Amino acid sequence: MMRPVPAAIAVLLLAPHMLSAQLPPRQTGTDAEFRALHSPTAQVVWAAGRGGVYALTTDGGATWRTDSVRGAAGLFFTGAWAADARNALLLGTSFDGGLARIYRTTDGGSSWTVLWESAEEGVFMDALQCWTTAHCVAYGDPVGGALYIVRTTDGRTWNRVPASALPTLIEGEAGFAASGTTLTLSPPSTGWIGTGGGSRARVYVTRDGGASWSAADTPLQGNSTSGIFGIAFRDSLNGVAAGGNYEIRSAEHPNVIRTTDSGRTWTVAGSSLPHGVRYGIAYSPVTFTPMGDAAGQSIRPLLAVGPSGIGVSRDHGATWSTIDTTHYNTVAFSPNGDGWVGGPNGRVARIDRAALAGASSTQPQYPTRFDERMLQQTAVRDALAWIEARFEDQVAEWIRITEIPGTSRHEQERAAYVKAQLEAEGLVVTIDSIGNVIARRPGAGGGETVVFAAHMDTVHPLDTDVTVKHDSAEVAGRRSRVLRAPGVHDNSASVANMLAMVRALNRADVRTRGDLIFIATAQEELGLLGMEYWLEHNPGVADVLVALDGGLPDVNYGALGIYWTRYSFHGEGSHTNTSHGRPHPARALSDAIRDIYTIEIPEYMGGAVYNVGMLAGGKIYNAIPEEVSFTMDLRSVNPILLNDLDTQIDSAVARAAAAHGVAWAKEQTLRNRAGGTAQMLEERRAHPLIQTAIDAHGVYGMEARAIATGSTDANAGVVRGIPSISIGRAIGGDGHTLSEWAEVDSALPATKIALLIGLAMTGLAGEVY
Repeated sequence: MMRPVPAAIAVLLLAPHMLSAQLPPRQTGTDAEFRALHSPTAQVVWAAGRGGVYALTTDGGATWRTDSVRGAAGLFFTGAWAADARNALLLGTSFDGGLARIYRTTDGGSSWTVLWESAEEGVFMDALQCWTTAHCVAYGDPVGGALYIVRTTDGRTWNRVPASALPTLIEGEAGFAASGTTLTLSPPSTGWIGTGGGSRARVYVTRDGGASWSAADTPLQGNSTSGIFGIAFRDSLNGVAAGGNYEIRSAEHPNVIRTTDSGRTWTVAGSSLPHGVRYGIAYSPVTFTPMGDAAGQSIRPLLAVGPSGIGVSRDHGATWSTIDTTHYNTVAFSPNGDGWVGGPNGRVARIDRAALAGASSTQPQYPTRFDERMLQQTAVRDALAWIEARFEDQVAEWIRITEIPGTSRHEQERAAYVKAQLEAEGLVVTIDSIGNVIARRPGAGGGETVVFAAHMDTVHPLDTDVTVKHDSAEVAGRRSRVLRAPGVHDNSASVANMLAMVRALNRADVRTRGDLIFIATAQEELGLLGMEYWLEHNPGVADVLVALDGGLPDVNYGALGIYWTRYSFHGEGSHTNTSHGRPHPARALSDAIRDIYTIEIPEYMGGAVYNVGMLAGGKIYNAIPEEVSFTMDLRSVNPILLNDLDTQIDSAVARAAAAHGVAWAKEQTLRNRAGGTAQMLEERRAHPLIQTAIDAHGVYGMEARAIATGSTDANAGVVRGIPSISIGRAIGGDGHTLSEWAEVDSALPATKIALLIGLAMTGLAGEVY
């Protein structure tokens, strides 16, 4: 239905806002019009279009091999996806409607196989994309009262998604086949389709690999010639759609919309440059640090193409600059960040990633509250000097704390010790109902409240020998004093550091503007339960949160999401002699675990890990067990990916249970939320807390890295939107084992760094730099 055929070429006048001169097109050896483009590697690009023609380069565009697919001369390729130079899929459709095919090659185009074909009346396909080589989806204009969506989950057989799994059409709604970018996917199973033709443009969303779809309205106007022509997501939450009216080829009109909630709601971002309808849109997979006015802001370039030329946006569609005024239909990126565009007359051009983003080696400049003049203040100098002079006392206290058994839920003896030490410093101290020890050091006013947290609990049973042994070892190329004992690093060192901070502040009579709150938390090892409890019962108190927990010198500002789940299978049981063909929980368990370990982790969503940790069930040799179970530990910084993988694991368990005729149950024992990928946390990275901590490390010659993950008490703040970090308490290793160790002298700068971060963030009373 929506089949705009662009004119052959647009006006070639340079606009004053151009970034560069016209791009030199590559010589592909054909005059066919391209509307499908995919680049699986930096050197490989597939382009396809009218008359069943395709072009392939394997040397980054220097040379091209152009050919046509046998039997496809009457088709226009509107979708292309490739795994490499040998394996590719092409979606072909007749512009007269009534015929569509999906072709596959496994030998670089020497031969092609038809995987799917439809000759239904009115069938017209618009785009094709894949999550993996085995999991793909294609869509087209409505047939039988619903969008025509087909998918494969094995890479071979394709089936239409039933109309019952799709939203009800609005009158006139269909797709546009201008670029092959009206469909975009995000691993492992999320996808979006942009439509038009009706009274308003809509976005279809799937979160189960294309099995079902929902629709969201957008503010982009729709009619028979307008709607969404391209849609792209820079992560699972933030996306941009573009299009307009294909009869408005070069005039300004609002044609760019954005979402920040995975496509549920959309707002108008403005108009593209160059002006006019946009046929295709794509995000670079690479984040750059630009030069010039945008320095200090990490960007993901966004390219959009159309009859009036190519535009780039560095701020997610809000503003645009023109790159070229030549007509291009479609756009794609190589994994290295090079952009590719294709259009009429066999035209293909490459946009160098460095030129596209204005990339440089200059590091971004993030805001900080650290001021070296603070180090010259008498009270600060005295506090740091006191920590150094009394460090051996701190080490002795560190050993004492380590040798107090403190497994999770049994921190009472440690809590009593910490409470007594804080009370001795004149602080008002409380122990809440979960076992946290809380002390507030009031400020003079006018500053932020900074919360320091150090967890008291360890993973080791109460009867574990926690006697600390003195040793020496090579650490980072130097001979160092080392303490060895279970829990000596995680997290007894942090508790000792925090107590030393309090004493140093008091002995030097340091007065802060904001309050400092010190919390020795309980049950951190059971899912951050103590910190979660305190934040839940003290909303709005913490302006920033600093967890003393980790190895030097990293500064973690993200939150690793952790899901712990126990899956169980239940059946009637049976004697072995009568077990043949009977429902079998153990077989269901083994099949489920096998299938779970085939789940693929996508590359561009922040990563994930999972593990089956415990197996249980059965009581005797000679019977089918009535109940068996296994536990799953699933971790990712990406909340979307975390939930998607959790759903896939559930599905694997459900399939196995059904196959073996048994019941299954799911017990969620831990649900620590994820903070987001580095891209999702771009605004968090710009908070002064993070750079302040990095600068404080620099005082002691440490090059700290900002890392968008973490698995400490800081996580509880991150997921609540509280600026939160974790910093190291000492250099150490072999955590959670009997051979745990820590380098003694590294705790000295770690303690000073924590103190400086607290003072910089809350401010010194009466001091103006």
